[in-house]
Amino acid sequence: MNENALELSKRLSLKDSRENVQFNEFEGEGHLSVLPPLINRALRFALKRNVTGKK
Repeated sequence: MNENALELSKRLSLKDSRENVQFNEFEGEGHLSVLPPLINRALRFALKRNVTGKK
């Protein structure tokens, strides 16, 4: 599944798009243990995008 997600991120990055596509793999993490770092990154990303002048 990780290989498919990585391939999808590569394909989306090649398109002429203004979207920021990133692939992040949390090695050694499971479905539940990945939630705290994933939520942390998502919040930092969302808050950074809503600050005036930041991209």
